[in-house]
Amino acid sequence: MFKAVKPKYYDVQAIATASQKSVDKVARRMLEDFRGTTSTWKHKPVFGVTVTSSGGKYSAAVGTNDEIYGYVDQGTEPHLIRAKRRGGRLAFRTGGFKAKTSPRKLSSGPGARASGPLTRPKAVRHPGTKAREFSGEIAKRWRNPSMRLIQEAVTDAIKRFI
Repeated sequence: MFKAVKPKYYDVQAIATASQKSVDKVARRMLEDFRGTTSTWKHKPVFGVTVTSSGGKYSAAVGTNDEIYGYVDQGTEPHLIRAKRRGGRLAFRTGGFKAKTSPRKLSSGPGARASGPLTRPKAVRHPGTKAREFSGEIAKRWRNPSMRLIQEAVTDAIKRFI
């Protein structure tokens, strides 16, 4: 013999709250990933989280509008760098430089400063920067787990009424 189990009611607010808490949790974890990409940088970009709700659907956006982070994340084309002052000179050491980050790796290491001789040209042709693609990697990393976490939270909220 089978008997249908019918809940007396669903607490829609409890389900919505569970969904929102899950989205918040995923957003905080994504924020940690973004911060990890710059943990050894002297320049500290400010990352933000925006959680929105529309029609019972929640979404989160995590990122920064920091210009330097954008150059690292998206890369740069080869370009000319000139001294800012008329008649001025750039000053930097050549050779031995090692980047603190690598493409699609969500961490930041110590890197290495250039250790060669000091040079003072008026301009230099920069070869460009290879895109690190942090934002895409973070989105990819959290796409499936975020759906699973949200589904588990909603299921738990519903189970309380069965």
